[in-house]
Amino acid sequence: MEGVLNMYFDGLMNTGALINFHFFKNIPDTKSSFKQKKEGVFEGTIEVYDEFFTQEMITLNAKVKTQTCISTNKHLVWFYLSPQERDHYVCDRLRKIKQKKSNSFLSKN
Repeated sequence: MEGVLNMYFDGLMNTGALINFHFFKNIPDTKSSFKQKKEGVFEGTIEVYDEFFTQEMITLNAKVKTQTCISTNKHLVWFYLSPQERDHYVCDRLRKIKQKKSNSFLSKN
């Protein structure tokens, strides 16, 4: 998971550099680290260069949850990302967002 997220954010920030006409800017590499908390739930951090606003490295606190749809055998991945600490009210509000569930989704997490 770390490698995919690193590639995603590196690509996003390099695209941002092009949009901002920073054609030869050396964007620092993204570094992410996750630990599995329970089945289908991971927590960690993503250290990423913010090309769009601060032009500095920022740390995103992250939680990733997965669900499987039994009827279609498809997987959903939920990303909760915030530069705020995990106990910040914004993170609390993110955790309270609910998906309208159908009977075909497992809700172990």
